[in-house]
Amino acid sequence: MAEYSDRLGAYDEDVPFDDAAADALRSAATVLSGTLSGQAASRSGWASAASTDFEGHYGDVFDANARAACDDCTNIASALDALAVDVQTMKDAAQSERDRRRQAKEWADRQDRENILKRGWDWVSNGDKPPAGPPARPVVDAQAPTVATWSEPAPGPAGGVSSARPDDLRAYSSNVTGANDTVTTQKGTLDGAITDFQTKCSWCSIDTSGITAALATFGLNNTNETRWVDTVADAFEAAGASGVVSAVSDAALDASL
Repeated sequence: MAEYSDRLGAYDEDVPFDDAAADALRSAATVLSGTLSGQAASRSGWASAASTDFEGHYGDVFDANARAACDDCTNIASALDALAVDVQTMKDAAQSERDRRRQAKEWADRQDRENILKRGWDWVSNGDKPPAGPPARPVVDAQAPTVATWSEPAPGPAGGVSSARPDDLRAYSSNVTGANDTVTTQKGTLDGAITDFQTKCSWCSIDTSGITAALATFGLNNTNETRWVDTVADAFEAAGASGVVSAVSDAALDASL
């Protein structure tokens, strides 16, 4: 049968693609996408509650950061949805290749059993033609989502004053921390599924580095954001009390960060 391999490829070998590994990756991507989509809506509500009494330069900074985080949730979720589609497409392609190899092997076996006269007649009559040769190896560059890069906010204007209710800021920080913990756990599942897929599905190739890098940046952004919010809440509480609106000069807030 080796004499046909130049036309039919590795038709007498199994396709190195594990359907279970593909299903696990698709599931991990879908679950994390759903989590982030839900968090985008939740975070908007948490931010709205925290910003009710958050006024001034630092209130504006908080609002901008909160909007960016919601956008990041949506962007990463969209990329994960696309990844799930890509994985299913590769799974379907692997099944098609299994079918092609089976047909190729059946054809090659018939050729081995037939005598030279039958082969000659097939050539003259254009009968019992071999199946198509192997397709190109699927290579996918997964969509790389755009995420914001958190940076220390610029100082407020000279003479500026910001005000907020510390309890509301801490509630926001606590909610975001819990949400980020969930994403971190599910990212671990996704990372494991990616590694398993790359090991067990070598027939194809997919580059998910853009997604994993975006998730890492997203997690770091959340850590920096909650640290910043907690520090600002401490400054407001020191100027008044936790359950009331307190006003602090932007210069004092700058110094606390």
